[in-house]
Amino acid sequence: MPKIKPCYLKSIAIVHGKSEKQLCDYIKSNLRIKMEIISEKGGEKSIQINSLKHLLKDKRFTSLDNFIAYFNDVEIIRKKTKKMLPLLEPVREVESARLLLSYTQETSLMLFELGGGKIEYFSPLGNKAERAQKGAVLSCAELVEAAGLLRSARICYDGIKSFADERVVLLREDAQGLYFNERLERDIFNKIEGDGLADNASERLFAVRREIVLMQERIRARLQEYLTGGERKYLQDGLVTVRGDRFVIPVKAEYKRSVKGFVHDRSQSGATVFIEPEEVLGMNNELITLRIDEKEEEERILAELSRGVGQLCAQLTADEEILIRIDGFYARAEYAYRQKAVKPLLNRKGVVEIVK
Repeated sequence: MPKIKPCYLKSIAIVHGKSEKQLCDYIKSNLRIKMEIISEKGGEKSIQINSLKHLLKDKRFTSLDNFIAYFNDVEIIRKKTKKMLPLLEPVREVESARLLLSYTQETSLMLFELGGGKIEYFSPLGNKAERAQKGAVLSCAELVEAAGLLRSARICYDGIKSFADERVVLLREDAQGLYFNERLERDIFNKIEGDGLADNASERLFAVRREIVLMQERIRARLQEYLTGGERKYLQDGLVTVRGDRFVIPVKAEYKRSVKGFVHDRSQSGATVFIEPEEVLGMNNELITLRIDEKEEEERILAELSRGVGQLCAQLTADEEILIRIDGFYARAEYAYRQKAVKPLLNRKGVVEIVK
């Protein structure tokens, strides 16, 4: 099964019995989906259809606040939905209600008539930008998340601005408040690869890593002579290994004085000692120095990218709030579309007239 990136959205599965719970456990484990599995006594006792109504009266499901409080390990819900709560509360003023309806109408227009896209997923900002502003060096994962927010803001801005339709007014005003820095976004995505920095993150890093590879090859080539030469009879296994970041060879304990070098470790049984031959001592020292150079260059690059994120602390915070707001209206538009809802005409007279 291919590696799947963990998903921050959570599903809740209420299972009937043991076999259904085992199936959900399998899905949760293998697909790495954050899901809450609700069962009676681990599935040993079945949940009948007629008892679902009683189960859903549990305080976990009686209000949005309770839901968020109980399922507080859902990152999207905890970080984003709490910020959206004011947007989800009913309003009493007619003008406020009309404004919300106009936002929903515009997002519906964008999605289903103009063909606009929704908000690109981004991880919650948290305190990353604030820490970077204070001088902290962010990890590769944190930098990628910050760049994801910049990308989402850029895509949202470009998407809304690309439509000249005069009916899109409110969303265009909101998009005007979005900030993005394509250069920093590109730098982060280009320089970070997987969980670490790419070789081409800087010319210096590329050169140092190339020297490390060449030095490792030289050390292995020299130690390979021990594996095939006259010293082979002293060795426990025909393998070159590493102890404490230094290349060593496994020597039978009774022959440890026959191989000149430094003992770095011993096997649990005591039958093998791991010796660094004198001939590779200098090369191992040089390899350690190169790795220090590599680490220093990596820290310099990460610090530089972190400063860029820190300088945008206020802008990133504002971006997140605007995107969450717009995303909330996109969700309303989708819900309205599925319900085949129409925009009501509001009045201050308390008159309700439903026209088929």
